[in-house]
Amino acid sequence: MDMEKPTAQQTPGDALPAEQLRKTIGSGKRLSSLDFFRGLIMVLLMLESSGLYEHWVNDTAQGSFFNKMAIQFTHHPWHGLHLWDLIQPGFMFIAGTAMAFSLTKQTAQGRTWKQQFIHALKRSGWLFFWGVFDYAVRGDHLSFELWDVLTQLSFTMLLAFFIFRWKPAYQLLLSAALLIITECVYRFTHVPGFDQPFTDQHNFGNYIDWILMRKINPDGWVAINCIPTAAHTIWGAVAGKWLLSSSNTTIKLRNIIYLVLLHWHSVMHWMFSISLLSLSALPLLLSRLYQAGIAF
Repeated sequence: MDMEKPTAQQTPGDALPAEQLRKTIGSGKRLSSLDFFRGLIMVLLMLESSGLYEHWVNDTAQGSFFNKMAIQFTHHPWHGLHLWDLIQPGFMFIAGTAMAFSLTKQTAQGRTWKQQFIHALKRSGWLFFWGVFDYAVRGDHLSFELWDVLTQLSFTMLLAFFIFRWKPAYQLLLSAALLIITECVYRFTHVPGFDQPFTDQHNFGNYIDWILMRKINPDGWVAINCIPTAAHTIWGAVAGKWLLSSSNTTIKLRNIIYLVLLHWHSVMHWMFSISLLSLSALPLLLSRLYQAGIAF
């Protein structure tokens, strides 16, 4: 296939025919679940920015039911998992799903791969700019940081775009490779002072941050987290292509339920049968798999 000059009839994977796509997507019809999920995440993020969750935690008795609920809207310090630790992966996942709808619509409208690439490159450039600009001023001095979710998204969206026309199996294989490579780098790269793979402030991610920014995030976030979290965006794109496929809606729903149940059962079994129980800011393999199950 000529990637530079696709025709209006070309659609990714086994997507709906172009004419039907024009009627479904081009008519303005929207996927309610996608809008709801995206809107929910944005509302939760806005409430966090307002300081509501911090106020909720501080104004409830420690150990009470409402205090335990409030804590779920904060990041777990390191080893563990709160509801809030799933928001960023969900954001990455739904961005990939939305991208699948957007690219499929553009293809159905006859836009070439080159035109789509220019649009994707500009979008990633702006995401990177606003992600850096968001924390460009710290107190009375300028700051350069690569930890913002928009900065991470600029990388994950561009990577997901480049492989969007691949077969889903190949996309999933690449996402698995990203997770495995990151896991191996953390475990087997021994840099003096940063040779403790799953210890905050002393791991490989912290070392890369020191090289890039001459600073380490006190909460454990690392810039190279954009590599494993790209799996979330890729999985979202694959899910979007699947939703747009010509398969029967009932079959899609049934398969989603089966996949989620199988996924949760497998991951929870692994988590409780081996010693590695860390679901933290680090890009651990099991952490990403668990978060993917929540997103689905």
